Parts: sequence; C-alpha cells; structure tokens
Amino acid sequence: MPATEQNIENMPDSASGGRSPFLVALWLAALGVTLGALGAQPRSSRAAAPLAPLSTAPLSTAAGTLGPPGDAAAACAALVIGDFSMVKDAPSLVVSAEVMQATAELPRLCLVNGQIAPTIGYRMWMPLDIWNGKFAQGGCGGRCGYILNEGCEVVVERGYACLAADLGHKGTMYDNLWAIDNVPGEIDFGFRATHVATITGKELTRRFYGREAKYSYYFGASTGGRQGLVAAQRFPRDFDGIIAGEPAMETPGEEQGQAGGKLFATVARLSSGGKALLSPAEILALHERAIARCDMDDNLKDGIIADPRRCDFDPAELRCAGAKTSACLTDSQVDLVRGLYASGPLPGSEKAWIGAYVTADGRPGRYGPRYENAYRYPYSWIFNDATNPDLRPFMKHGGKLILYQGWADEAL
Repeated sequence: MPATEQNIENMPDSASGGRSPFLVALWLAALGVTLGALGAQPRSSRAAAPLAPLSTAPLSTAAGTLGPPGDAAAACAALVIGDFSMVKDAPSLVVSAEVMQATAELPRLCLVNGQIAPTIGYRMWMPLDIWNGKFAQGGCGGRCGYILNEGCEVVVERGYACLAADLGHKGTMYDNLWAIDNVPGEIDFGFRATHVATITGKELTRRFYGREAKYSYYFGASTGGRQGLVAAQRFPRDFDGIIAGEPAMETPGEEQGQAGGKLFATVARLSSGGKALLSPAEILALHERAIARCDMDDNLKDGIIADPRRCDFDPAELRCAGAKTSACLTDSQVDLVRGLYASGPLPGSEKAWIGAYVTADGRPGRYGPRYENAYRYPYSWIFNDATNPDLRPFMKHGGKLILYQGWADEAL
C-alpha cells in the first residue's frame, strides 16, 4: 500500500501524532500547484487559469489573512450555543468548541466537535489569526468510523479552515459491523455524509468568520479518494478543487466487493496455523527480481517499473534449484505469488506486502482479519458507485480534479 494509506492505517482512531512527510509533501504540493492558482482567479476565468506553484512554508499573520470579527475566543465559544438545527439538508449540533493555543505544528485555532443528523460525527479546525479565506475538507480511509485528524492538521497550517467526518458511524478501518441492517448508515457512508459535512463546514465557516469561504477544496485517498469522486459526480457545486487519490471505487464490469474478495481469498492462503507462508526476506527477493526483470521497460534504470501491467515477471524465476534458502521459493510459494499477482497486486508492489500480508517477524499481516471482517459482514456497494464519467457539471462549475493511483498499491 502506498505511504499515504500506510500512515493512515497505522494511526490510532483519534490520531494527532507525528506527521508523514510524504503526506505533507503530497497534499501541499497538490493544493499548491493545482488549486492555489484558483484563489486569484474569478470563477468565470478558471478554465484558462495558469497553474502556479505555491510555497509550502507556513503562512505568517502578516500575509493579509483573516480572523473572526471581534473577540476570537468569544466567537469560538458562541458556536456551542448556536442553532444549526435549521441548516437545509444538514441539521447539526455543535458539541464542543474551544480555543487551542498555537504549537510548533499548528496555529492558534478554534477546534469544534459536533454531530450532523442522524449519526455523523465531525471535527473542524478554524485558524484564529491566519485564515486564508478558504475551506477544505479531508476524507477518511477504509471503513471510516473515526475522525482522521492528520489531513486537516496539515492544511490548517496553510490557513485553511478544515473539516473531517466519520461518515456516519463509529468503528475502525476494518469494521463492517456497523452496516448490518443499517441502510441509512450505508447511504451516509456511500455519499450523503460527505455532502452534508460540506454544508456544515461551510456554514460554520460563515458564522465564525462572518463571511463565506472564497473557495472550497477536498482531499483524500482510498475511501477518501472515492469520496472525492462521489462529490464531483453527485454534488458538483460542493468544491472548487478535488484531490482524489487511489479511490476505493466500484469498477466497470466488476464490483469492488468482488475484486476485493479475490484478494481476500488469496491473502487467506498466505498463512497457516498463525504463521505466514512467505517471509519478508523472500518477499524482498521477489521485489528485487521483479525490478531486475522490468525496470528498463521505459529505457530508464531507476528502480521503478513504469507500467507493471506490461511486466512479464514470473515468480518461477526464483524457484529453488537446490536447498531452500530465503533467496528462493518452493513450488507452493511460486503458486501463492502467482495467485497474488492474478488477484490485484502488480510486480513492483512487493515491498508493500510486508505489513499488509506478512509482518516483519513472519506472522500474518493486517489484511487477514481486515478482509475476514469485511466480507463476513458486507455492505451494498451500490451506494458507493463513483464511476460516472460525466463530469461536465463539475467542469461547468469551474471545478478542477487531480486523480492519482499508485502502481505499487497492494490493495486497489
């Protein structure tokens, strides 16, 4: 799995600890290069707007940025007694709102926790002194069920007011129990929660700062990437710019649940009696051989397979000719690896198998229980569909979309 989801999945449910440098670089670069240029352009002229790089250095309070009118602390506290019950399509309640003093990583801000009817939890970060006049919303990952702090904590440093939501249920990344006999919850997870959270975030922004946000952006990966595509397709006026990474979406001709089921069955065969049948050393040997076979497919020796779909690597190249060592594979291991490649992961992704399929100390990886839970208690993917290719309404609104997918993703 790419570094984005690795870091997300390794975080506790209310993570706010160390940041992934990869996440910071990716999100800031994407926001800066493609979306930053929008801020200086009227909506009618965005189609022709040049894309200019934006510095990733934190904003200073002298940069002409904004804060709430009057007493900032009082404006923050007042949100708790504010009535949000009549907000169209998104009645909500502010549970808490408190001023958080500046730290080495975060500016001074108003941190809001709340709930949108019926069961959608959200958290919002609103800088007190350096607001850049814009709203951002971060996605979640896996099955959601928690508030993902990291993304908003990255962009709030740049002056964005930012919201993240749990998509309507409480649980973990690998938990599908919430979906049992819960069609409204599946609808929230599929598309509604992201939209009504956007309505809520914009309304909080308006009330706190006394003005509407000039521009609204969305960013997320995996399930978060699917949320971004759903927003562009179903609610094209919600965002001016969307970054949708490696979206966990239904694909034409094959439901995501079916595709994931193939991988689940293969991953289940990778362990026996609580022990992984491939060691990290054997996986690294596979990776080295795959790179050696296909690195030059683009006539550039850089340790990267440019298009793994065209790589003709066969794990039988590592079949043991004599005594078994960690540098070769048995016949049964060759068959296991062939099954993996056939069910999703591509040559060159092998390093990401460590942790996902096999732990560093040789035990079954996190995907075993993850997939067992997910396919024992499935939910309907009909609500999650994000494959409508007609983005004309989003384009007409002036929206811009960055869509990316990593070849080394071991799940999508």
